[in-house]
Amino acid sequence: MKIKSIIALFLALITLFTFVACSATDYTGLNGDDPKDEDEMNTPAAAGKFKLKFLKVGKSPCVIIRTQNNVIVIDAASEDQSGDIIEYLAEKEITTIDYLILSNFSKSCIGGVAGVLKTTGFTVKNIYEPTYTKESRMYTTYRNAVAAAGITPVKITDTTITVDDLTITFFTPQKDYSTADDENDEGNSVAVSVTHGSVKFLYTSRVMGDRVTELIGQLDGKTYDLITVPNYGRYD
Repeated sequence: MKIKSIIALFLALITLFTFVACSATDYTGLNGDDPKDEDEMNTPAAAGKFKLKFLKVGKSPCVIIRTQNNVIVIDAASEDQSGDIIEYLAEKEITTIDYLILSNFSKSCIGGVAGVLKTTGFTVKNIYEPTYTKESRMYTTYRNAVAAAGITPVKITDTTITVDDLTITFFTPQKDYSTADDENDEGNSVAVSVTHGSVKFLYTSRVMGDRVTELIGQLDGKTYDLITVPNYGRYD
């Protein structure tokens, strides 16, 4: 009897931890506020607030940020996960992506772009992309989809843009990390800083190797409340 009770308790704890882990992907930011009310997450952010979603798409990244008037998507996951992005946007009754920011041209970051652009009922207003180029099937698919949609991407430089109450700053590679044999998505990745009042979020993308050291220098001692771990958690 005692063994059964222990097993039941163990299973209950697993269920609790799973619920907490799944719930921890939605954030609403205003001076540290973090309501987890699902109904509130289904609406646009109120004035003076923003909402941050880490979409569950396996190893591929996709971050969706909502302000009162704009929707920002950072990276678009892999090709076979574009449906997850579309499904989430549809559930939230989002029909327009105002800013699609691509941190690099790896298949895990641009793969879902074509699917989103080709879906009826969705509009992408602006695409921000890195300055380097590469040769790959997915890169060609991405280019063709963007051209078919009639969008001219903005090349990302070390600059800052303002979207409602958000300040978005880009940290670009200070040298070309590509070689004749390797386009090096990790070295050429753009990091994205998002600031809302006193709340600061850093998206480190796939930075790796010398690019990590370079990025630390670019941050110049800045601190953040929330960061994504570089390159899917690879230690560097």
